[in-house]
Order: sequence, then C-alpha cells, then structure tokens
Amino acid sequence: EQEKLRSINMEKQLQLLSPSAAVPSPVQDLQLALQEKDHIIEQLQMTLKNQEALIRQKSNAEEQTTAPSTDELSD
Repeated sequence: EQEKLRSINMEKQLQLLSPSAAVPSPVQDLQLALQEKDHIIEQLQMTLKNQEALIRQKSNAEEQTTAPSTDELSD
C-alpha cells in the first residue's frame, strides 16, 4: 500500500509540474494541422474557381474577336 501511495504522489507531482494546458497534446496538434490544411484547401479551391472564370472570360473574348461579324457574312 505504501508503494501505491508513492506512485499516486509521484503522479500528482508530475501533473503539477507539467499541466496539460501548457503543453499541447498530440491530438490538439493534429487538429490544428487539419484545420490549417482545410483552410489551405479552401483557398486553393477559391483560386481555382477564379482561374477558371478568367479562362472562360478570355475564351469568350477570343471567340467574339475571331468570329465573323454579321457584316462579313452578308458579303
């Protein structure tokens, strides 16, 4: 029983010396990393949508400049 008391006291001392709030747990680290990755993915998706919109605009502009006008067709 004395051994149990010693081990309990040692555990209490360890908990006092290293509170869990001061040192982030591996689970918290993983959660933060996943949140960062999710944020980066969202940013990349927005960038991709913007790039696709620009490509569509340029394609439409090129089609309008290269398509024969109605005046040319009537000749």
